[in-house]
Amino acid sequence: MIYDDFKNFKLYGIDKKITDFILNMNDEIELGRHVISDYAYVNVQEYDTRDEVKLEAHKNHIDIQFLLKGKEKVYTTSLDELEISEEYDPKADVAFYKTPKRNLNVSYLEEKKFILLYPDDAHSPCMKIDNAEHVKKAIVKIAINQ
Repeated sequence: MIYDDFKNFKLYGIDKKITDFILNMNDEIELGRHVISDYAYVNVQEYDTRDEVKLEAHKNHIDIQFLLKGKEKVYTTSLDELEISEEYDPKADVAFYKTPKRNLNVSYLEEKKFILLYPDDAHSPCMKIDNAEHVKKAIVKIAINQ
């Protein structure tokens, strides 16, 4: 997992086409799926942050998540010793896990911040910080096996 400010985004060696697309996005982008390349796309969504979200992980994609409007927190942890609550769905590329007794890492997403999640990073996004907030979020999906 990487959590950082967009001013450092180019340090991470992400493909130039993906980097250019992300760094030129703004909150006027339409909701829905936008193809970036043969192996990357972005889902833009709006929702209200919540009290509880299941831990999830993906096998075939890296996620880059960031907010275009609003703020939220994302809990993360390693997949080590997590108990599956919903088996892996290859079509959706997601499995869900029970929240462990151990402490989870917390990252606060807001404009100008991003989180990059690898397949071994279980994550609970969309969490409210203090009060529920309506947000606009971009989730870039980069296929691992291109």
